[in-house]
Amino acid sequence: MPTIDRDDPGYEDARRESVWALNVPGRRPDRIVRARTVDDVVATVRDAAARGEPVGIKGSGHNYAATFLRDGGTLLDVSALDAARLADDGVAAHVSPGIVSAALARVLNEHGRAFPGGHHGTVGIGGFLLGGGMGWNGRSWGEFACYGIEAVDVVCADGELRTIDAERDPDLFWAARGAGAGFPAVAVGFRIGTRPLPRGIHAAGWTWPIEAAAEVAAWLQADADAGRPDVERYAGFEGDVDGLAGGRSAAAGDGASGAGAGASAPGGASGATDALQSRPPLCRVRVIAFHDDPEDARAALRDLAAGAPAGALERIDARPVDFARLYARPGITGERLRVVSDTAWSDDPVGAAAALAEQVAQAPDRRSFGMADFRAAPELPVDGAASVAARGFLSWAAKWDDPARDEENGAWADATTAALEPFRTGCYLNETDVIRHPEHAPLCFSAGAWDRLAAVRERYDPEGRFPPPW
Repeated sequence: MPTIDRDDPGYEDARRESVWALNVPGRRPDRIVRARTVDDVVATVRDAAARGEPVGIKGSGHNYAATFLRDGGTLLDVSALDAARLADDGVAAHVSPGIVSAALARVLNEHGRAFPGGHHGTVGIGGFLLGGGMGWNGRSWGEFACYGIEAVDVVCADGELRTIDAERDPDLFWAARGAGAGFPAVAVGFRIGTRPLPRGIHAAGWTWPIEAAAEVAAWLQADADAGRPDVERYAGFEGDVDGLAGGRSAAAGDGASGAGAGASAPGGASGATDALQSRPPLCRVRVIAFHDDPEDARAALRDLAAGAPAGALERIDARPVDFARLYARPGITGERLRVVSDTAWSDDPVGAAAALAEQVAQAPDRRSFGMADFRAAPELPVDGAASVAARGFLSWAAKWDDPARDEENGAWADATTAALEPFRTGCYLNETDVIRHPEHAPLCFSAGAWDRLAAVRERYDPEGRFPPPW
């Protein structure tokens, strides 16, 4: 199996390539192991146990904070474990941790099945599931994707390979459903329960000036509270990267769309970036109805549209989409840039969204964004570590390209975190920077789940082979 030690040629390139964001932390493992098989994972963990060293586990690397990148020890990359197949029963699926969400959707959709995978096509399913997993149609299909896990193949701290589920090692299985980077083992395979593929998915959208954020948020939350779990409602607060307010410009380019379009290459500003900075930020709404009957989807979106605030700059009427189209869009994640991000759950999503929009309007780089997801009051299962949710989910990220502006953009991200603090009821582990803000780690769990996770870690990893990042 490919192993790169700290003194080997190519080490620094491999270390940097392991992180999706371009502001790579300075943390340096002693070696990087790129597993090709489950046996490679077993051998790596056993070698680390013999050395008495810790192991950090990397999937696709989309965690903005790169919590898997540690000083010393081994960085174990499992992204090459990327198989997926439907089980013999035609309902469950066996998936490896490195398969990305778009690829998993293609495999399942070919058989008329679906799963609430990540909202961005390149998100690896392993880290996504372990950290909870807020995916497509998640509210209708179990709130968090991790509750679709039926069994997990894991390599434990002593190098033993075992299969766990609700009967075999139930405490460790509980942790696999939401412990994220605190999971005290390496997940090398999942059995997940799939759902029938909706054949009538439709989407619609609107764009307003960002000053309409509070009114837009109230409209979307009222629809969510009316009880439509199979409709997703997002308000994105972002720079006018498409040139909508003033006409498309050379900064966006022909056919460019989504967050980050027209950005300059890393390492310096450009005329395109300057043009981007001059445009006002916007409030973009995207809603998606997951129905088998196209008319039911269109009806749900018509009902929502009837209450839309006046003054929209753009309206996209309901149109059919499928998972391939959903994953073809660049999404709010956009291109790779320098990133600092954070999240908040809130039971006052309207107030929180308005506060977030105000912050985005002051962002030093127009590629920075905020996002609000409006939901009905959640009812979470009790059989998993993923234990915190609310009526509103908000996330934000400073995004920029010039290393000279790191301090300025990081300060904006921290100021936004402070501005959202009065509205916060918790955090979402997969997208919360628990290294920059370790005080947020307990907020990703209920009090009981936080204590239970500590006990599970003590039982299954008493020597700290897989230390949590907080």
